[in-house]
Amino acid sequence: DCPQLMQVISRDGKQSEAYRRMVTELEEELRVNEFFDDDKSAACCVPRELALKEGAQVMLLRNEGPGGFVNGDIGVVVGYEQLDSKSAAFREFQEQLRGCCSDPAEAQRLMEVAWPRVRFSRTTRAGDNERLVLPTKFER
Repeated sequence: DCPQLMQVISRDGKQSEAYRRMVTELEEELRVNEFFDDDKSAACCVPRELALKEGAQVMLLRNEGPGGFVNGDIGVVVGYEQLDSKSAAFREFQEQLRGCCSDPAEAQRLMEVAWPRVRFSRTTRAGDNERLVLPTKFER
C-alpha cells in the first residue's frame, strides 16, 4: 500500500538479537512507528513497524534525492517530532499519503505521528547532518 524506513536485520528478515539487546539497554522508552507496506518493500526485508529509542543506531535503506543521504548511511536517533504543518515536507508527505492511504482518518493520524529525528555520521552537500526520517515508498 505505502512507504517504509530503516532497521538492522538478519538474513531471514528478522531483527537481530544483538540489535534488540542494544535497543533494550538504552535508557529512553521505546517508541513504535508504523512504516507502511508496499509490494516492493518485502523484497528488501523492510518491516511494517519499527521500535526505536533515542540513542538507537539506524541505517537508511533507500537513497534520498541528489545530494541527500544514501542507502547505508548510519545515524543515531536524537529525538522525535511531528512535521511542521507549514513545511514543504508536511505537504509532500500529505500528497504521498493521498496516493496510497484510502482511509482519510488513517492518513490524518499518520500526519500527527512523531517521527524519529536522526543525526547522521556524514553531512549532505547542503551541510545537513540531521533529518526527520519519514516513511517513503520503495520504487524500482
